[in-house]
Amino acid sequence: MLQEAAARGKRTDSLMWHWLHKFDNFLEKMLVALRHFESFIPFSHPNIVWKGLEKKSQTILDVGCGLGGPIKNINRRGRFYTVGVDIFLPYIKECKAKGNHNEGILCDIRKLPFSKKSFDTVICFEVLEHLDKEDGHELLSQIEDIARRQVIISTPVGTWRQKRVDHYTNPHQKHRAVWFPSELKARSYKVRGHMIRKLCDEQGLIAHLPKLLAIPIRLLVWVLAGPLVYFVPKLGADMICFKRTQ
Repeated sequence: MLQEAAARGKRTDSLMWHWLHKFDNFLEKMLVALRHFESFIPFSHPNIVWKGLEKKSQTILDVGCGLGGPIKNINRRGRFYTVGVDIFLPYIKECKAKGNHNEGILCDIRKLPFSKKSFDTVICFEVLEHLDKEDGHELLSQIEDIARRQVIISTPVGTWRQKRVDHYTNPHQKHRAVWFPSELKARSYKVRGHMIRKLCDEQGLIAHLPKLLAIPIRLLVWVLAGPLVYFVPKLGADMICFKRTQ
């Protein structure tokens, strides 16, 4: 009798974990699907970028383009001619294979091969922190010269606690500098915040929760804290910065 009860208990546990696993997979798929509509979700990174983007632009230079994820949201209707630049060859190859950019150029972004006022808009997402501070300031000066209309950058606020790099093991992924909103404001950027520091980064509190809790909590924080962090970027985990160069 005890053996039968133990067997029933094991079957119940097995069934419970089976359904928990299925629900976990469902949440993961829902999150992936949600990313396709991020541009329409208030206070998400793509939404902040899209709202601030100069819509009269025709050409966009993506500096440190990586795998080209952000440009897919920006250019989902193919209205812009885009050029991606990166120092890491596998990124350029994947961007070309997926058609994320009209052109892909392999080069050191500290020495960009473009003339002044050669692109309407220059974007530079999650790149500054990978350069020494002096090189970061020099890069900002370069892209401000290249942009005819606008520069949009994003970078972590303060220290972003890295957990891992991508599956390509890019040697350039290490963070080398920290930036704060006041530094970008001093260069005449309008700064907006995104997410919450030490809560939403790769080793933040939410990252240590099970997915069953992490995903809904992240979404809840996103909705409730989004407006505050947007206007008070020093509270954010990330900042999105805009500068007109006309």
